[in-house]
Amino acid sequence: MADNKKIKKPIIGWILIGLGMLFLIRLLGINIIGPILGQWHIGMIIVGIALLANATPDTSRTTPYVLIGLGTLFFLKSFNLFHFNIGSLILPAILIAAGYHYLRSHKNNQKAGSENSIDAVSFLSGVDNKTHSKNLAGGSITSILGGANINLTDADMAADQMEIHVFAFMGGVEIKTPLHWQVNCQVIPILGGSSNESNCLADRLNMPQKNLTIKGIAIMGGISIKN
Repeated sequence: MADNKKIKKPIIGWILIGLGMLFLIRLLGINIIGPILGQWHIGMIIVGIALLANATPDTSRTTPYVLIGLGTLFFLKSFNLFHFNIGSLILPAILIAAGYHYLRSHKNNQKAGSENSIDAVSFLSGVDNKTHSKNLAGGSITSILGGANINLTDADMAADQMEIHVFAFMGGVEIKTPLHWQVNCQVIPILGGSSNESNCLADRLNMPQKNLTIKGIAIMGGISIKN
């Protein structure tokens, strides 16, 4: 995760330098900011391509693809090839994302077996789930206008690593993990947030380290991981 951040920092630096140069040119009486801002969708495509070019095998590629897709969509719209209201796209996009997340996670849960997988769905309600399985193989958590508390402190995974897919829309998800798990959080927040406050103490506990990767989306919601 640290390597991924080191890769992306130069991109952010060049973006800041570019913005500074644009405003400096504006002070000299040359107005090019307006025309450039009018082509902001091209900027989304460029940033997406740059992130893909700098991606490592362990890096999530969801964000670059989303940027490229949205940039292409608005670029085509600028030619009046079709008409749509961005507000009208929000609900269908959320429903499609939730449906895709559920189908994907349901397929993974069937492979793992219900007793060895996490399958929590919260819709306009709250869910408290604590498992003692020592053979976990992954799972999914979906929270829509609700809350989900998943306690894994007494559980363990069958292999050295596994994935949990999370989707939170105007809801909250809290995941508690054992002290010998190393957690890699790859959550994309959209008007939401995610936090990873977990600690891996496998060496101190003289236990084999396990690796948990949490992937998902938090739309106007929050995902929290702790011990």
